[in-house]
Amino acid sequence: MLSGFRAPEDHEWLEPIFAYFKVVTRLVTIATICGVILLTVRSQPERGLQSAKFFLPLGLFCGFAMVSTLWSPLKSETLGQAGSLLTLVLFSYAISLLVRTPDDFRNLIAWLMVLLIFICLILLVTGLLLPQTGHMTRDGEGLGHATYSGSTGALAVLILILSCLLSSWRWPRIIFLIGMPILCAVILISANRLSMAITSLLIGFAICLLGSRYITAGLLVCIGISGTLFLMIDSDFGSIQESTEYLSRDQSSEEIGSLSGRSSMWEIMWASFMESPVIGHGYFVTSSTGELYMWYSARNWTAHNVVLQVLVTTGIVGTALWAVGLAVPTIVFAITSAVTGSHRRLKWFIAFIFAWYFLWGILNESIMGPVQPESIVFFAIFGTMVGAMVTEEAFFRPENSPAEPKHLRKD
Repeated sequence: MLSGFRAPEDHEWLEPIFAYFKVVTRLVTIATICGVILLTVRSQPERGLQSAKFFLPLGLFCGFAMVSTLWSPLKSETLGQAGSLLTLVLFSYAISLLVRTPDDFRNLIAWLMVLLIFICLILLVTGLLLPQTGHMTRDGEGLGHATYSGSTGALAVLILILSCLLSSWRWPRIIFLIGMPILCAVILISANRLSMAITSLLIGFAICLLGSRYITAGLLVCIGISGTLFLMIDSDFGSIQESTEYLSRDQSSEEIGSLSGRSSMWEIMWASFMESPVIGHGYFVTSSTGELYMWYSARNWTAHNVVLQVLVTTGIVGTALWAVGLAVPTIVFAITSAVTGSHRRLKWFIAFIFAWYFLWGILNESIMGPVQPESIVFFAIFGTMVGAMVTEEAFFRPENSPAEPKHLRKD
């Protein structure tokens, strides 16, 4: 996650240091993960084979991404990003081997939350005390850009809320008091509208669907009290106008209606895809020249749509491998859990997390973009899902409180 940070534009002398750190991080991570996989598979060959079958299409997609370096106009970019993708897939496979018990799953989610809060704390401190870094603004680089910092905080909030609703773990209640102020501060300062909207929508659904009747009733009472106090304090709705200006970022209604220019970007990306529809332009490269001109600059833009990003960079061949690699394990898990009645809580947890990634991916950046905290979390959850299919024990322990929704009892 730390390798997602980049040197600020006005500190070019730091770029070699950050680049060196990123390369070393990737190499050490790959070596460590491969060692863990070999040791685990050696002791549990049957489990290793069962999990490997689910990862075969993604492994082939990684291989295709590596091979696409041959026809990529930005060979170093394609090779580096393909290596990062390989790291994530290996990491996910290792997770599927290692997460075998409820305690393993609890520890995994707990450490992911600690890391996400730590990253947000770094962003908050550097963004406020060192404004020249541009962190949590649209001038930031890498993880410091408002898009990535906002999504990191929003995803962490969703995971924390789901952990509170679906488990009897102690750590979510402790982390909630410590981490929620940090996460919310990063979200508000980053002001990424899409991540805020998606996360708020899913949290609302999660509380109504998964929370007990007391939690739902308490939420409704809080909304009612807040609405009443708002009318008493701001009867002329002046704060609504200020909030609208804050969220609009000086964009016109036409610009907002076109999803901040994404519709025109998608048209350009589709035209670029049609230039090489079968094999694409090379992994992570969205044009035949390595540059597309839009939004007043020419560079290797990402498509801001996960399906279009895979299509334009790897073509129909790569997209087929990628779609099968993600869809088949997800469908098998959904059918298996529905038929056997196992992993009810994990099923809801994964459903909300994947819904966040789907909405975020089709409208903004995605797991097929540069390595960021959200892509690391995705592959950790994906590996957990695969591991659950070869594990008989439910990852969430039973919790049969009378106040619980019926569909979560007897897990």
